[in-house]
Amino acid sequence: MVSVATLFLTPAVWPGTSPGQRLDPRSYSIHYQRGQLLMRLNRTEEGLAELHKVQQMLQPAADRVDDEVSGKRIAEPRPAADPQ
Repeated sequence: MVSVATLFLTPAVWPGTSPGQRLDPRSYSIHYQRGQLLMRLNRTEEGLAELHKVQQMLQPAADRVDDEVSGKRIAEPRPAADPQ
């Protein structure tokens, strides 16, 4: 049985990646879990880098929610044009 640490931290064929990242490199969940694991192993710099990736991946969604809540996306009502 493969441990979680093995899945996320074993060097892969491509330098700088792990098998966990190869599962889906666009998955914020994989980066988050890897970051948490690295932080628990006292590999703080690497863990923070993974968590920063998560923040960058989720930022567009957070911006959309902020825009909707603040009303930036709601158009101001305008009176109908007079037909002539």
